[in-house]
Amino acid sequence: MGQVSINGTLSSGPVQVGSGFPQAIYTTPLATSVTPKPFSAASGVMQRRIAVAAPTFVTLQGLGPTDTVVRCDLLYLRSDAALILRLSNQDPLNPFGPPLVVEVPVSGLVIMEFPASSPLVLLEAQGSATVEYAASGQ
Repeated sequence: MGQVSINGTLSSGPVQVGSGFPQAIYTTPLATSVTPKPFSAASGVMQRRIAVAAPTFVTLQGLGPTDTVVRCDLLYLRSDAALILRLSNQDPLNPFGPPLVVEVPVSGLVIMEFPASSPLVLLEAQGSATVEYAASGQ
């Protein structure tokens, strides 16, 4: 069994406000819901150049019904340009039925955790970008 850890902080500030007002700085640690997060399958860090125009989507390898990770509970993705991710999750109310599908516009860093009852089962992308990604789960 492997483990994933995220180390670091998110810091922001100071905010530019009118003269005489205090400037705010905030910092919060980055961490998964369970730290470290266990997994039994992982894609490893993969890189891919995507160049697909609408309405077509391309499947990102490493995650899917016949791939290394079948049920993803942690996704890391970083893109160098805007693209659309199509996320297919197992339906918690109908686990043997069709997946729940949502399209999400993203740019830059994406870190998502998925509940055990609704893991990510397929990841697809549309647009023109170079992506670095990793999926872990079962």
